[in-house]
Amino acid sequence: MAVAVGRNSKIARGVAVSCCTSVLTVVFTLLALYSFNAFEQSVQRQASSSVLKYVAVRVGGSDDGSVVSAAAAPGGSPGAPCASDSGQPQTTASAASLAAARSKIKYTFESVLEPDMLRRGIVTRGDELRARRLMHRLKNGEPINVVVVGGSITAGHGATPQYFNFGARFFHWMNDTFPHVGHTFNNGALSGTKSIYMSMCVKGHVPDFADVVLVEYDTNDGPPQDKIADDFGTRAWERLIRRLLDYPKRPLVIHLATYPTRTPDYLGSAEDYHGVVDTNYDVPRLSMRSAVIVAQKRGRSGWSVNDLMVPDGVHPINKGHQVLADLVSGFLLSVEAEMITRPVTAAELAEVDLPLMPPVYKDNYATNVQSCFEGQQFKSIVDAGQSAGFTWGHENGKYGFIGTEVGSYMRFTLNTTRENRVSEGDKDTVVVLSFLASYEHMGQIEVSCQKGCGCSRYNFDGHWELKETQLRHLNMKVTESPECLMEFKIKPETNSGEHKVKFAGIVISEEAGSENGMADQMINLNHIEVAQMAAKNPDVSKRIARPGNWQYNT
Repeated sequence: MAVAVGRNSKIARGVAVSCCTSVLTVVFTLLALYSFNAFEQSVQRQASSSVLKYVAVRVGGSDDGSVVSAAAAPGGSPGAPCASDSGQPQTTASAASLAAARSKIKYTFESVLEPDMLRRGIVTRGDELRARRLMHRLKNGEPINVVVVGGSITAGHGATPQYFNFGARFFHWMNDTFPHVGHTFNNGALSGTKSIYMSMCVKGHVPDFADVVLVEYDTNDGPPQDKIADDFGTRAWERLIRRLLDYPKRPLVIHLATYPTRTPDYLGSAEDYHGVVDTNYDVPRLSMRSAVIVAQKRGRSGWSVNDLMVPDGVHPINKGHQVLADLVSGFLLSVEAEMITRPVTAAELAEVDLPLMPPVYKDNYATNVQSCFEGQQFKSIVDAGQSAGFTWGHENGKYGFIGTEVGSYMRFTLNTTRENRVSEGDKDTVVVLSFLASYEHMGQIEVSCQKGCGCSRYNFDGHWELKETQLRHLNMKVTESPECLMEFKIKPETNSGEHKVKFAGIVISEEAGSENGMADQMINLNHIEVAQMAAKNPDVSKRIARPGNWQYNT
């Protein structure tokens, strides 16, 4: 069922006012269009302090969409006062004020979600401070910079075309609704990664000018490796959220939760554990699982797993991407509707700049020491006088240091000291090397610590049998040092007959003492499993879009 609210005189629209348990609230009305001139019954979302209700309203009027009447909430009547929690009556808005309020709503919204699904999907709203500021700016005609980060779902796996993923769909809705030539969209996703990677490398994926950031990592993060009270991944999620909330423009950060359907009762997601962090920082959580799970279990037509996902049960097809986009649009429109009776104030806007709440996990602040070296940052730490046989370049737009001759080497200095520790006395830091793996041309490398720090010698082979070319991540445990000199050297041994090696970047753990390492925490093998599935089943490969980043400027 598609529901619509719009500016066009041929589309039904309206606003009704009803009683909340504590305040007079204008609620967002979803109106179904049944005929050219007739305004039919619709379903309206009403928020209360503890429950979400739907109120049937009948809106009539001329072709210009002016509101003639609106039904009160159950237990009341049009025009009757309603009581607050204190027992004091509150005045119901007049038809004239309803019409004035309606005139302020200037959007078009068609959702693939049924109204009850949209209600369920908005799991937590937070204090809405940043959401209200965002909508205030949009209504005032200001340009907004939208950024999305996550794994292969955010990158567009399953969407056709791939670039028209949920982030792009939301952006296009925003630009159609509140058009501005200055709106921008940036997709900072990197397929296969987990939130721990983004917590360290976010500066390379989210520009400083971000106004709203949609974060999707629940499927790749999966359930905690340990009890949530001491979970490595959830601590990293908190550091990512803190970093984003502290960005220069204090953006609205939305946790957009996805879920894998191949686990019993969909429990293979980190959504619920991430939600503990969301609550601490008033981050809204919009959940695809919560939106569709009841419809799926009740067998509602059009909402099975196959209606939303590619056969891997992880990556959404177009309808699934539209569900995610509609959750964001629906949430923001509900925020805007409340602003009609509770406008944004200057004092409220100032609260956005208040310091963040203390971390959920003790001392879980983001480190001030740089952790991620990718792209030009990676290039800058390699001294030309400390390397031989490697050149900086790109293949298909992906930059890195490339060497092809035996004996070629690179040396660079890292600060491996860390402020955070898994436990007292931990002295080792995990350094992760990103290098290219492929089924042809690739050689082997040896990594060692040369000066100022200590580590075992590590040997890695860039050759594998999988008919895919992917970045792989290698764990190295290194002692803490402000100046740790490391060396990479190409070995004479090879399983491909050639010796090509490509380094794409280095990431240093934010916490000393991680026994599980970082590579297994940074990546998720779903994208490799999908590639294997596609290789065996051509019908699957036709439905899978390859990952990539896309930037769009209106």
